Amino acid sequence: MFQIRCQNADVDFWFEPCPENFSKLQKALNELGFEVKEFPEAVLKQEQNISIKFSPVTIQVELINNFSVNHSFDDVLNEAVEVRIGNNDLLRYSVISYDDLILSKIKSARPKDLLDIQELERIRKG
Repeated sequence: MFQIRCQNADVDFWFEPCPENFSKLQKALNELGFEVKEFPEAVLKQEQNISIKFSPVTIQVELINNFSVNHSFDDVLNEAVEVRIGNNDLLRYSVISYDDLILSKIKSARPKDLLDIQELERIRKG
């Protein structure tokens, strides 16, 4: 959706940190071969995200339970853009809105995020 060439494969998923979603996430991770008996207290308290690396191709997946955009999860989800793969209703996902993405990158203030903002603005202007 927002196309930036990156040095690594980095995918972020923001999920609503409720008991039901933690349970579903634990089941999914176990099905992928990770042995997750329970999540650390810092994850459950939204003080730490979950980071997973897949190999042989290095893909970094960040499972974010506390996202700083000054909006609730539901508000951001309502503003998100739905993307479908083909005409299959089962192959769809939500992508954070451009404005919320930029806001999150500004608030993180990490050098790589500030560079991402410049690149996203360049792409948007065409």
